[in-house]
Amino acid sequence: MRIKLPPALWKALYPACSGTRQSPIEIGLVSVVLDLTLESLDLSAYEAHPVGNNWTLVDNGHSVQFSAQFNAPPQIQNGSLGTKYVLTQFHFHWGATDDRGSEHVINGTRYPLELHLVHRKFNETDAQSTADSTGLAVVAVLFEIATGTETANPHLEPLISAVSQATIPNAPVTVTLPDMKLADILPQSPSYYRYLDSLTTPPCAEAVVWTVMKRRVKITETQMQIFRSLRVPPEPTPASDRSLHVEAGPPEVLVDNFRPTQFSVGRVVRYHPEVYLVFVD
Repeated sequence: MRIKLPPALWKALYPACSGTRQSPIEIGLVSVVLDLTLESLDLSAYEAHPVGNNWTLVDNGHSVQFSAQFNAPPQIQNGSLGTKYVLTQFHFHWGATDDRGSEHVINGTRYPLELHLVHRKFNETDAQSTADSTGLAVVAVLFEIATGTETANPHLEPLISAVSQATIPNAPVTVTLPDMKLADILPQSPSYYRYLDSLTTPPCAEAVVWTVMKRRVKITETQMQIFRSLRVPPEPTPASDRSLHVEAGPPEVLVDNFRPTQFSVGRVVRYHPEVYLVFVD
């Protein structure tokens, strides 16, 4: 039987989840440190398309995750990272309502959606990167609802259309997205917050260099509903009960898939101010 373990109990199976450098955190703007030594983040091949323009996405029961094969995979470097990191996948966290969903909290505010672009050091395996205190680099992008005369980022539409095709939990889907470039879904302003902590899901490895983009990306209410229509996998029926022919209830929607903020006293969050992102061919 599948048991849904709440975040407070993760440490029972994954001891690192009770560590001292856990994410996500609340970023209080009065406590961030302006650091002019933080470099601009260079995004290499973020304008590139994967082989055949094909992306694989899956509703894995706790998020919707995208991955792809590239001839030259997207990378991030500089940004005071010290080395190059290669994109491995990206996924989202969202809420049932517009007042929650993001994992990071900015000055007491949660946003309805948060994107995580997950990278590992270019010369490490996945296992090595989770054992390295700076083995992973995650770029987090927050989304907010477009209101009034505001418009959503038009480049989101191919991605949202793809999400709507993940109709069966744990069943990977291949989608062809010739018009989607990762660079197009990032905020125009490259200012960011930087801190060192952990993955926000088990095994909660304390191996992440976090880059939380300051500016939000606009999304519409209709687009948010696509995420909220995803489902979690159904509970398997125990073999001993299969003869009872009990009618299954409605599928459970996949929402509120964010970890609560973690204790962050003593954590230093540095701020890279408004400059320009550098895209590298």
